[in-house]
Amino acid sequence: MTYAQIDAAAKWTNTSCTPVGAVIPHYCQSGVIHYHSEIKLSKITDGASKTYLVGEKFLSPELYEVWLAGNQGYGDDQGPYAGYEWDNHRVAWSPQSAYAKDDLLPRQDFGGIVFPNDFAFGSAHAGSMQMAMCDGSVQSLSYDIDSDTHRYLAVRNDGQTAALP
Repeated sequence: MTYAQIDAAAKWTNTSCTPVGAVIPHYCQSGVIHYHSEIKLSKITDGASKTYLVGEKFLSPELYEVWLAGNQGYGDDQGPYAGYEWDNHRVAWSPQSAYAKDDLLPRQDFGGIVFPNDFAFGSAHAGSMQMAMCDGSVQSLSYDIDSDTHRYLAVRNDGQTAALP
């Protein structure tokens, strides 16, 4: 089976998400902005005020101004117009993920390059990060957010309408 066949099969068998890579199903994206996304407001069935649109990202302070040799470049080596790129995308934990439930919780930036934190939301702010919701509001969310609540807010169509903490 070719990569294109695997990708096409995955897209049609799971209509709630878009696989990011043909052979990496645990990167299945079910938020609003992702690879090949064209999400209409009507497809955000959990509610625009209860679904993340964009938010701040975790980034190791060592990568604020310099790309370090040997790093895989998931931090900040691309501009905002690079298209689908890990510099521009962050995820919440999913039950299909290869990572532990708490690995992808939002966190304040801290020193050291620690994988898989570079997939996580977060910021340099102490105590909280900013998230824009699909209704246009901006919310300050604590790093202490429950992992399930964080996941529910990140998914546009799982039927879980989590209240903002």
